[in-house]
Amino acid sequence: MAAEFSHCEQSEAIHDFQQHGLPRCARGDDVSVQGPYAVSGQVRGVRSDVPKQPAPLLVLAWGNLSRGDDALGPLCLAALREQDSLQGQVAFLEDYQLQIEHALDLIGRQRVLLIDASLSCAAPFEVTALRAARDASHTTHALSPQALLQVFQDLQGEPPPPCTLLAIRGEAFELGERPGASALVHLQSALQWARRWLHADGD
Repeated sequence: MAAEFSHCEQSEAIHDFQQHGLPRCARGDDVSVQGPYAVSGQVRGVRSDVPKQPAPLLVLAWGNLSRGDDALGPLCLAALREQDSLQGQVAFLEDYQLQIEHALDLIGRQRVLLIDASLSCAAPFEVTALRAARDASHTTHALSPQALLQVFQDLQGEPPPPCTLLAIRGEAFELGERPGASALVHLQSALQWARRWLHADGD
């Protein structure tokens, strides 16, 4: 169950971010972040060494490869990364869920594509241009995409870069199961759209 924090505690956490930032973690590194958003132990986020100038495009996907169709986000990202031909113009980041730390990954980007599996979107996928918004998820460790953009805006004092959500229709998210046949068909359709997004000049 996600931990919940008061508005005062969240404001203190954002103040800490503005003053000190957060450490960037490689997969498997031990971390300990203090304060109301404290985390410790193994961090799965896939992060390479941070360049001085971040790649203009970011693809950020989340999901659990061990929970059936919840793997659609990471699988989509893996396919895009395998066929990446943009020569360092795209950064790829995968995690189990959106967290407040991911707001820092938006810094310096021109465009951002967020990818997740969804039980509620229309098949095979839905595309949404995101706007920053404060919702109930901003008091938990797992943020909605809109709340993530709001965190960025609160920390940076400026609007986030253009962000697009690619929601891929899933049906079953049971632990220990593989993605279903229909979900994989949806994935192929979503991949075609995502490849066009990568090579587009704008939103």
